[in-house]
Amino acid sequence: PQGTTLLGLDLDGSHLTVDLSGEYSSLSGIFLTLADYCMTLSLTQVPGVKVVSITVGGQELAYRDHQNFRAQDVLMTTADDVVGTVEATLWFLGADGTTLVPEQRTLELYEGDSQAQVLVNFAKDKFSAQKAYCLGELGNEYDQGLIAFFEQNFDGEVIKDSFPTNTSDFTTYLNKAVAEDVDVIFCPVSIAYATQIVGLAASMGLDIPLLGSDTLDSNVVLEAAQGSNVQLYVSTFYQEGGSPKFDDGIKAWLNEDSTAMTNNGGNDTIAAVTAMGYDAYYVALEALKAAGSTDKAAVKAALPDVTYTGVSGSIAFDEQGDAIRDTAYIKTADTANNAWTLETVQTVE
Repeated sequence: PQGTTLLGLDLDGSHLTVDLSGEYSSLSGIFLTLADYCMTLSLTQVPGVKVVSITVGGQELAYRDHQNFRAQDVLMTTADDVVGTVEATLWFLGADGTTLVPEQRTLELYEGDSQAQVLVNFAKDKFSAQKAYCLGELGNEYDQGLIAFFEQNFDGEVIKDSFPTNTSDFTTYLNKAVAEDVDVIFCPVSIAYATQIVGLAASMGLDIPLLGSDTLDSNVVLEAAQGSNVQLYVSTFYQEGGSPKFDDGIKAWLNEDSTAMTNNGGNDTIAAVTAMGYDAYYVALEALKAAGSTDKAAVKAALPDVTYTGVSGSIAFDEQGDAIRDTAYIKTADTANNAWTLETVQTVE
């Protein structure tokens, strides 16, 4: 902010503390985050500086959710980079259970581009969308990766915003989407954020369709839209009715366990995350069988070659370790009956 002056610098090893005058404390929210990280990205270019802390008059700003900043906290990459690959050294627990072992991997920065693609296609087919607003968590590779892929493949104008971690008021963002007169909003965020965004959309009477990835396929999110006119659509890999035997078993368990019923949003509707979690358990079991051992390294080595037909369909993995999927269900919230209903089956083509 105008008038801000430098009061002091203190370098302790690789940790640089910058002390600024009181004007800096006038910043909050996204503006504070941007200022903090603009300085961090600049100062960490100084040889030896890896961590930056910013104080005001010698005191930390108590309303920050963290006080130490690193350049790697920020996702600074183009859309092309996000949907590409990166060479990385990953560390895993060794066979002795006490040491860390490095392993060089070629990784995609995120998984789930097929979800973004089917929602791009759905936005075009269902709403003839020409203008989209994308909203995700700042620095979250999953959110930002899907948004980058959506933008790259959307044949129209895309407006993007990112909110800081622990944001609890999304009014500014939804108001911006309204002011920009967008056709759809794409927000592939976590369940916690989705519940707040959908609840706010309901209270605002927002009439712009909300599109989300399978992280929004939760009965808690569904509950946030209940009784409203919110148009909520999610891409997912399971629709209730796909495996009647599985559905019957899960519903029986939910109705016998009050805690499980409460955690499921107070009803026995089956969300895709339930089916996919169930399948993940059996995929892990198949990896144990293939390894012929419970040794962690052996199971990890066996996992890429595992194939399994579960309640959510056939499961296999590509060379990056991502699940191979080319089709997704698009579900919509029946807000009157507090239930998910199948809208369409959409492919990535």
